[in-house]
Amino acid sequence: MNTSEQHITVLRTLMAEALDISRTLKAYTDEHYDVFLSGDDEKIVAVVNDREKIIEKLVSIEYQIDDLFENVDAFENGRALPPDAEALRRAARAVLRDVSKKDLDIMKIIGGKMKIYKNETLKARNKKNISAYMKTVLSEQPGDSVDLSK
Repeated sequence: MNTSEQHITVLRTLMAEALDISRTLKAYTDEHYDVFLSGDDEKIVAVVNDREKIIEKLVSIEYQIDDLFENVDAFENGRALPPDAEALRRAARAVLRDVSKKDLDIMKIIGGKMKIYKNETLKARNKKNISAYMKTVLSEQPGDSVDLSK
C-alpha cells in the first residue's frame, strides 16, 4: 500500500470515527432532552458537561482530519474525497445538523428559564429595596417622638 492509499485509509477511519461520535452525541442529546425541561439545574449542568466531553472528542477528530488535509499531498488542490469517505462526511454532517436543531430548542428552553430567574431575582431585589426604604422612612430618629395624646 503506498503512502497516498495509507492516508486515504486513515481519512476513512477518522471520518467513520467522527460519524460514530456524532451519533453518540445525538443519542445522548435525545436521551437527556427531558432534563432540560425539568427544573433540576444540577442535572442540566451535568448533561451539558457530559455533552461537552463528547463534543471535545469530535473536535479532536476534526483537528486530525484538518491536519491530514493540510499536510498530505493526496488531498491538495481541492481533489475530491473518495466516495466512501465523502459518504461518511455527509452522514456525519446530517447527524450534526439534527443535533444543532435540537441544541437550538435547548437554548430556547434555557433562555426562557434564565429570563424567569432574572425576573425572580429582580422582584426579590425590588422587595428588598422597598423594605429597606420603608424601614428608613418609618423609623424615626431617637428623640423625635410624636406625642399622640395631642
